[in-house]
Amino acid sequence: MIKRFQTYIEREPWDDELLQKERYLRAVCWIVIIFAVVHFGPAFVRILSR
Repeated sequence: MIKRFQTYIEREPWDDELLQKERYLRAVCWIVIIFAVVHFGPAFVRILSR
């Protein structure tokens, strides 16, 4: 199984696919960051304002 994984990493074009989907992945990351700020922001402000 390790040999199959190693072969996949070395020979498959997974990095090219990742680069093609970079725009969408970046958008998802920003959405997660914005959601976290909206969700945890008020609690963080309350803690700092004490």
